[in-house]
Amino acid sequence: SEETRELVGEISRYFEYLLVHQDIFRITCNFGASEAADKSRKLDAQRVAAFNALMENRLITGNVAIYNEFRASIKTASLRHADEIMAHCLAHKTCYDAQNTVFQQEPNVKEELRRLYWSLFLTRRRYNLEKINQFELICELYEQGKLSAPAFKNIQTALSFLSRVRLFLHCCQTGCQRDLLSFEVRDKIAASMGYEVKQFFNEYFYRTVYPLKRYSRNLFLECVTSDNTCVKKLSSHFSLNAENQIICNQNPEELISNHPELAFKIFSWVAEEGCYLSYSIIRAIENNIDQMYPIFMGEEKDREIHASFKNIIEGRYFSKALRLLHEFGLIADYFIPEFKNLCGLLQDIYVHQFPTDIHILSALDELNKLSLTKEADPFLAQLYESVKDKAALKLAVLLHDIGKGIKKAGEDEELVGSRQIPHILEKLGYTGDSRKTEDISFLVEKHLTMRDLMLLDPEEDDTYEMIWDLVDQNKERLKMLILLTFADRGGTKMKMSASQIEQLKAFYQNTLYHKKRTSAASSVKLEFLEMIRLPRDLQLQLEIYNEFVESTDRFAVEMFLKPGQPSELVVCTKDYKGLLFHIATALVFNQLNIVDANIHTLGDKVFDVFKVLNSSGKPIELSNFYFIQKQAKEDLRRIFAGKEPLFKIYKGRTLPVCAEIGKHKDVKLKIKFIGRAIKLETHDI
Repeated sequence: SEETRELVGEISRYFEYLLVHQDIFRITCNFGASEAADKSRKLDAQRVAAFNALMENRLITGNVAIYNEFRASIKTASLRHADEIMAHCLAHKTCYDAQNTVFQQEPNVKEELRRLYWSLFLTRRRYNLEKINQFELICELYEQGKLSAPAFKNIQTALSFLSRVRLFLHCCQTGCQRDLLSFEVRDKIAASMGYEVKQFFNEYFYRTVYPLKRYSRNLFLECVTSDNTCVKKLSSHFSLNAENQIICNQNPEELISNHPELAFKIFSWVAEEGCYLSYSIIRAIENNIDQMYPIFMGEEKDREIHASFKNIIEGRYFSKALRLLHEFGLIADYFIPEFKNLCGLLQDIYVHQFPTDIHILSALDELNKLSLTKEADPFLAQLYESVKDKAALKLAVLLHDIGKGIKKAGEDEELVGSRQIPHILEKLGYTGDSRKTEDISFLVEKHLTMRDLMLLDPEEDDTYEMIWDLVDQNKERLKMLILLTFADRGGTKMKMSASQIEQLKAFYQNTLYHKKRTSAASSVKLEFLEMIRLPRDLQLQLEIYNEFVESTDRFAVEMFLKPGQPSELVVCTKDYKGLLFHIATALVFNQLNIVDANIHTLGDKVFDVFKVLNSSGKPIELSNFYFIQKQAKEDLRRIFAGKEPLFKIYKGRTLPVCAEIGKHKDVKLKIKFIGRAIKLETHDI
């Protein structure tokens, strides 16, 4: 019956989802006669993932005896190659690092599930568990006391949420990117889950993938043998092991519970030594994080903690330590409450890969690389080393987007952010240094300006004078502004190219060392013009200007043909209100489009040079040029010399009809004045 067919089809789709769409590792499957293989043959490292999938076999249908024989052979092979399988599994340890963040604006759901997969796979191997289904395995771990009740509940909730998101993604898109929660489908997915986009990402980040990563990491690291051999002593309680991890010579959980301020000292060692946190230290900090608030600290401990923060900022590996501070929520909860508004705050998807808080940490990474990696650009690395107050620069990068979380509708985020700097620095303990406060406030307010100034003409003296005036003739501010611009761009999808860095270098050197061009005397100019031969174009323009000077009606016009290029229209007349509108009207009625314009003025005189194409956007052909030239010149002479009104000139003449273009959508423009230029910016087209 029809009902039976629909039921069978539905069951088939369920199996298709389970067997095809739920794969964590996609592998090819081949069926055929079996062959005896050499038992001594090593397991190919490239095929470990495929072998892992074989170990997770389950019988759907078929002969039970044959299946059991197959299962036994797989188990035997897994025991024989236990070392290779374990090495492959341990190679995925980095996916739990703080740098491998879950906070992405277009996350890959499959990557989040892989974190849980590797932790459960290692746990199953470590404790020799039989369950294969992830939900069943999680239940078994809870029943055996290897998962706490909060961890069990949070993992189940997160896995259920991610599974639903992945199902909806597969319903909305296909292909290799079907697990990507892209900008194009996120509205639809959020609506399918019953959320607004902002609410959906808050649920996704803070109640799903972040807790899941944390609990998966704990499961994974509990199965890894830790090294407690002291290699370097850091204090009476802490030292470094051979893996460059911080370890404790007593129960770290008890020690940090009694002295929570020690956690901040640990982060300062990370900044100074570039070391890592051992699993026991991580768990000790996590389990006592609720004690790490200013309200629970006395005045003396608070001074120690702020001294540790300053050590972090001044440390060689400052970005690594700041990432760890943020991973535990301590930047916002202890030091900078305003930072909480930036956590998970979505940004322009075309520019930014991460939410605002992670973008800032990525910018700090880019700044830190200038002193750590040999691959860093030599100019920027030297510029960074020459900065006198590196702490001010680092704090400026940390706080450059602080206004985004505070501003109200219609307010400028840079100005709002700069006004918060004195208050924030006072809380951080940077009091009594007014110059540092002024420098950081300036950098926060102007952190987008250098990018805009790079759009100006590098040949103009005004460009360098504007940059020099912008930084108040302060060389240190110029250095820091350039480095902040580089770091800010480095934390986005649009990292600076080699040519853009060269442009920054040129702007820096020319601003410091450029010599302003001086104006020559009129007699010198005349002598120079008599001495040289002008290019043909300039010679023709000079003749038109001479015609204008000698004419009684103070007007001259000419149009030149440029084969295969835009033709050139030269208009010289007296200036008055509406002049450009009248020129544009004449060109429109003659089916000409302006592609370039050079406007020159001196007193009440105007000398304009326009490059024009025909209405279809192509160069004017020779067969049509002389008719268009005659008509356009006649119209312009009637307008400017004859002073005839436009309605009289064009009465009875038809305006060319252009194909109507429908409105795309509402476009939001961001307007900026850069010197004498106006910059219009939008991401809505």
